[in-house]
Amino acid sequence: MLGSFHLWGIAVGLVISGEYFGWSYGWAQAGTLGFLITSLSIEAMYCAFIFSFTELTTSIPHADGPFAYAYRAFGPTGGFIAGFATLIEFVFAPPAISMAIGAYLNVQFPSIGPQMGGGQRLSDLYGAKYSGGWHCGYL
Repeated sequence: MLGSFHLWGIAVGLVISGEYFGWSYGWAQAGTLGFLITSLSIEAMYCAFIFSFTELTTSIPHADGPFAYAYRAFGPTGGFIAGFATLIEFVFAPPAISMAIGAYLNVQFPSIGPQMGGGQRLSDLYGAKYSGGWHCGYL
């Protein structure tokens, strides 16, 4: 079972991968003012998303996440599409996090390639998950 420390690690990994692959590129391409305008608009949309999601969570108290909300609003087809999109997100998030960590390791230790560092971290995560390492405090 995932504990608070594990959820914190996943969240930090998502932020690091977003920081490395998104923010650095966006700032370089848009400049300071352009990036500020973009960041403020994204912040407004994210606040609207948080308030909407909070309202949905209290009105439809299911553990199914986006699937439950889309199913209620759009029926089985909409629920399937939302559930499949969530699945795709969670399939691609760990490799993105691993590549970001590998790229960071490559900056700090040039002898370690980004694919090697990221691939090793990804195999550590999956190895811990499937060997029961989550339960014994491996991570």
